[in-house]
Amino acid sequence: MKRRPRERVMRGRRTPASEVEPSSGLKDFVIYLAKGLVDDPSAVQVTEQRRERGSLFELRVAAGDLGNVIGRNGRTAQALRTLLALRAARTGEEVELDIVD
Repeated sequence: MKRRPRERVMRGRRTPASEVEPSSGLKDFVIYLAKGLVDDPSAVQVTEQRRERGSLFELRVAAGDLGNVIGRNGRTAQALRTLLALRAARTGEEVELDIVD
């Protein structure tokens, strides 16, 4: 019995850093992630402060949703920071995320 040759799987190519949107796209990314975690998406606010080497994002949510965004032992908050850092790595920018109550 002959085996068929395996088809080559073409993996998606990474977008060059020159084609990635600036940090305003990162702000929208934080808003998108936060709205998926909270019960009141209309209360999600993100402000961006530009710094010398990157940006600081401040995330504000309703008081009742703060626990959803932080998670147990801060795991959800750490995951948000990790995703944001990975997204920012495309542009070589450094970012920080503060969750403000």
